[in-house]
Amino acid sequence: MSRPFRPQNKDAVIAWFRDEEKERSAVLDPQTNEPAEWFHGIVPRKDAENMLTSEPIGSYLVRLSDKVWGYVISYRAPDGFSHYMVDRIENGYQFLSDPYEFKHATLADLILYHVNNPIARESTKKLIKPIGQIKSPPDYHYLFNS
Repeated sequence: MSRPFRPQNKDAVIAWFRDEEKERSAVLDPQTNEPAEWFHGIVPRKDAENMLTSEPIGSYLVRLSDKVWGYVISYRAPDGFSHYMVDRIENGYQFLSDPYEFKHATLADLILYHVNNPIARESTKKLIKPIGQIKSPPDYHYLFNS
């Protein structure tokens, strides 16, 4: 399917998720077939940082990006926050900023890999504590309702 290089707005991101990622079960926990604890919808960067502020270093959440056809891992670092863009490539997922990053078949594989391995070269940062939903309905509910 042909699409612009970058999403043009929130509606385009929602349509992409529903048309492509939902079918791939991209954000589902492979054990429960429910949205993974770490997944959030289209959450602005500042809101993600607010959710992580009182959490320990290594806490993270995954949100839909409005800048690329993919996701952002928002991470509580020792010196504040880091945001890692995850690109949805033809056969999987990888960090946008690191072309040498392993390609992962699923988003859950990428997350699991970085629970055990640093999320950046020459770094010790690992994904330690997933931050789940703090409100009801969850902030991703509109993605699963057509």
